[in-house]
Amino acid sequence: MPASRSRIVSRGATALAVTLLASLFLAACGKKEKPAPKADTALFRRIAVAQGMADVIFATRDTMRSVRGKWTEPGSSSQFEARRSGGVVRYLEEAEDRGEFGASDNRYYFDETGTFFFYEDRGEEREPRGSLPPMSRLVQRSALYDSTGALVWGRRLVDGVASMLPDSQGTAIRVRASTLLARAAEMNP
Repeated sequence: MPASRSRIVSRGATALAVTLLASLFLAACGKKEKPAPKADTALFRRIAVAQGMADVIFATRDTMRSVRGKWTEPGSSSQFEARRSGGVVRYLEEAEDRGEFGASDNRYYFDETGTFFFYEDRGEEREPRGSLPPMSRLVQRSALYDSTGALVWGRRLVDGVASMLPDSQGTAIRVRASTLLARAAEMNP
């Protein structure tokens, strides 16, 4: 074996040996990963249950009666479809256009009593930059609400980077859900 190749093999074997020894040392010292706090585990379960309920509603939405409507406010317009089961709105899907600021597809989920509990969207945010073309970002948001309408958990992904959903956005989502629900309630299926 050439001398340069034997040095490379030797370095690789040394690195592997060091890695194995470090792993054995940590195991011998009893180093273990800390389990998630119980509060986090309960929240993760709650999010998973809500997502599961939302998935069932989404999968069965075509079996529900629907109404379509439009909503316009300064700087934004949208078209929405409300799906009812047994006279109760269970699902709202909205295509929102915010003009130069972007667009998104929003989904609102309601339990069997009509209480808003889960939200998710996917869209594009554009930030105007004067004479330059607007900066565009892909945004996804998810939010979980309790039975009183309080935000329990929210996540915002911007170009794949996660952060917590600001309370102000959580409030704006809840208010928009209430407004769309009221509009859908005025319409006959």
